[in-house]
Amino acid sequence: TFSFYNQEVPLDLQGQDLLDYYKLEANPFSDVDLDLWFAPYIIAAYHFEIVQGYGDGTFQAAREVSHAEFLKIATLVQNINLSVELTSELE
Repeated sequence: TFSFYNQEVPLDLQGQDLLDYYKLEANPFSDVDLDLWFAPYIIAAYHFEIVQGYGDGTFQAAREVSHAEFLKIATLVQNINLSVELTSELE
């Protein structure tokens, strides 16, 4: 497991258990097999609105990430980390 937004993210969930944990009715990405090792990472990133996938309902994991996509992800993750650090300091 790892923590994100001060929330523990389980990496051992697969399939329907993964969808149930994040309260998703269906797999948001038609090309992501929820039984593969990387599915918990992708679904967690989707849940925390770090990734959205493409308009056709795919994630396209094999596709090269563009500079713009990388910058968006890095900025979102950095903002999340900063907010967690600031919240922790205020407690």
